[in-house]
Amino acid sequence: MIRKILLVDDDLILRMALEKRLAAYRDSFAVVTAADGFEAVKELKKFPFSLIVVDLIMPRMDGMSLIAHIRENYSDLPIIVISAMESPEIKEKITAGGVLAYLGKPFRADDLVPLIMNSLRNEADGGIMYEVSPTVFLQLMEMEAKTCTVRILDKAADQGGMFHFIDGRLVDARMGERQGIDAAYEVFTWDAVTIFIHNGCKSRINTINSDLQPIIMKAVGMKDEAEDFADNDRGEDEESEFLARVKNLLLKAGGADCLAGVSYDHKVGKIIDHLRQIGTAADFGAFQAGLVRGDGKHDKIFLRGQPVPVFTVRADSIRSQVVGKIRQAAPLQTNGEQATV
Repeated sequence: MIRKILLVDDDLILRMALEKRLAAYRDSFAVVTAADGFEAVKELKKFPFSLIVVDLIMPRMDGMSLIAHIRENYSDLPIIVISAMESPEIKEKITAGGVLAYLGKPFRADDLVPLIMNSLRNEADGGIMYEVSPTVFLQLMEMEAKTCTVRILDKAADQGGMFHFIDGRLVDARMGERQGIDAAYEVFTWDAVTIFIHNGCKSRINTINSDLQPIIMKAVGMKDEAEDFADNDRGEDEESEFLARVKNLLLKAGGADCLAGVSYDHKVGKIIDHLRQIGTAADFGAFQAGLVRGDGKHDKIFLRGQPVPVFTVRADSIRSQVVGKIRQAAPLQTNGEQATV
């Protein structure tokens, strides 16, 4: 997922000109515009921008007020100021506030581009990772005792978050208007994300006060509850068709009395989710099916899905044939997620 910068200026012609020029860099970042500070505040609540470019003189809410708001609520957000106010006093005050750069108007768009690109490179000086599990990756940051700032973007939800680690401990998080541990819960429900790693983290108050594992477990529970709610809307006809196809496949593979029962298990979903994460992180491939030996009379076959489809089969049926058939068969769509059966 691509990063975004926020351009805030009440000059419509300037905004349009900069948008047109910066469109040449659409592979690196997208531009969102706002006409004043009030509009910018609304945009900041929607998405974690990588950079903000702001004018100082604007109606309703001027640039200085917006910068103060950013410093209070989005202290990790880099700022570039563009303004016709070039007095030494203004520049000194702006620079003291930690502004990345100050461009006096008029300026060329080409003067702005290298400032933007340098800021984006700094944001990802520790690397970029695509299509990774946030739970697995952030646990690695904890294990390696990393001090870093991590930007996480989720393409599916068009959302993003910020995580701050000091010596491997998660000390702060932000996702939209959510701060601290509530933001962490939300991000840990995402599946595959793009991650930008900055090698460094400014000293900040610990708003988390928890190890990662309890946060992850609660997030998994939240995700399961949401998926269970969606599962309740599954039509009876769709479920009957699904069960019928599974039964036919297993009966062909293991014999007429192979199948002892079919059910759905909500509790096993957490285990299957962890297996999927491990498979992705270790490059084993996507989890398709698993067989668990039971009480000597019956075994259980688990597939992907929420809730997890569980098939109880006779223990003396040919396990290798059953699992082999499951892996080789065409994918079956169940509740928006593919389960190979």
